[in-house]
Amino acid sequence: MLGDTTTRLSFARVTLTSASASSHPPSLAAAWVELCSCPLGFSGQFCERCAPGFTRQEPNGGPLSACVPCKCHQHGICDPETGVCDCSHFTAGMTCERCLPGYYGNALIGMPGDCQPCPCPDRSSCVQIAETGQVVCTNCPAGQTGMRCQMCEDGYYGDPLGQSGTVRACVRCNCNGNVDFNAVGICDHFTGRCLKCMGHTEGDHCQRCQRGFYGNALEQTSGQKCKPCSCSPAGTSGLVNECHPQTGSCHCLSHVTGRDCSSCEVGFFNLQPGFGCER
Repeated sequence: MLGDTTTRLSFARVTLTSASASSHPPSLAAAWVELCSCPLGFSGQFCERCAPGFTRQEPNGGPLSACVPCKCHQHGICDPETGVCDCSHFTAGMTCERCLPGYYGNALIGMPGDCQPCPCPDRSSCVQIAETGQVVCTNCPAGQTGMRCQMCEDGYYGDPLGQSGTVRACVRCNCNGNVDFNAVGICDHFTGRCLKCMGHTEGDHCQRCQRGFYGNALEQTSGQKCKPCSCSPAGTSGLVNECHPQTGSCHCLSHVTGRDCSSCEVGFFNLQPGFGCER
C-alpha cells in the first residue's frame, strides 16, 4: 500500500506437474516432481490413499480422512475406503468376527484355525458349549438326533452314521397305522421292529391280528381291524378263541357249521359239546 493506493495480486494460471514411471528407457529422472514421504497407513504420490491393511477412519471419508488399521481379526484384508473385510479362514462378517455357517470356534482369537468344520451331516450348523468345549449339532436332518445326529429320533429307525455297519438313513417306523405315534418307543431305533402294537395286532410291523382275533391288520381304516373270534363253546373243536386269522371261521366239531360253529349241518341235530351234531 502506497499512500491511499491498494494493490491486489492474484494468480492468473496455476499448473501441477506430475510424472509417471516409463517402461521404455532411456528416460530422464523427473527430479522436479514432488514425492511425498507418507506416514504409517498412507500411500500414493501425495499420500492420498490408505495403504494395504488400512482403511478410512470414517467409511468413504475421502482423502482427508485418517487411515486406521483394518479390523479383520487377522483373517483377511479390508477395503481401503469402506473398511469391509474380505474374509478367509472360514470366517464371515464385516470384521471377520464369526465363523461361517457349518463351522464352529472363536474367530476373535485371530489364528488361521479359529473356525473348524462342524462334525455334522451335510456340514450342517453346530455350536460349541463354552463350559465343556463339546460341539453339538443344531440342525440335524429329519428323523435324526444326538450331539452328532448319530441316532434316530423317536418314531424312526436306522443307522445314520453307520456306527454298526452300513449307513442306513433314519426312516419312519412302519407299523401299518397300528401304533400311537404320540407314544414313546413305538419301534426299535435300530431294527425298526414295532414294540407297541395296538388294536389286537402283532408282528414286527403290527401286520397281523393276534391269536384269538381275526381281520385285516393292514386295512387303512379307523375302525376295528381285528375282531374277537367269538366261537361257540358247544360246537368248537378247539379253544373258543381260535379261528382263521382272516375270515374268523372257527374249528367246528363233526357236522357243525357256521362261522362260529353254532349250528348243525342240514340233516343233523342235537348239538352236543365235545361231540357235535347227530343224525
